[in-house]
Amino acid sequence: AIVGSGKQPFVWVDVDDAVAAIVFLLTHPGLTGPFNIVAPDPVSQAEFAKAFAKAAHKYIPIKMPAFVVKLLFGEMADELLLTGINVQPKKLLAAGFAFHYEKLADSLHHLLK
Repeated sequence: AIVGSGKQPFVWVDVDDAVAAIVFLLTHPGLTGPFNIVAPDPVSQAEFAKAFAKAAHKYIPIKMPAFVVKLLFGEMADELLLTGINVQPKKLLAAGFAFHYEKLADSLHHLLK
């Protein structure tokens, strides 16, 4: 479903890249502090929903207006679904980590094959 306007930032990461990033951080003891383990190519929530539908060979029939999301999820709706978050893995990339799946379409193809 496309939630609200669908324009909110939507960060994602391929599960293999998430595991590889954790192993990378554990094997480089000099790296300290918080790291954003997210793909370097964020998309909008609508782009994510459309890409997922395409990769899964499904149609997205539902657009869920913000007021419906708020009715269903209460005050958590804004924080979790309608606002979005836009973070980058700058510190992880600067440390030398390389993502295998930087693009959402590649990740979805890999996960849904």
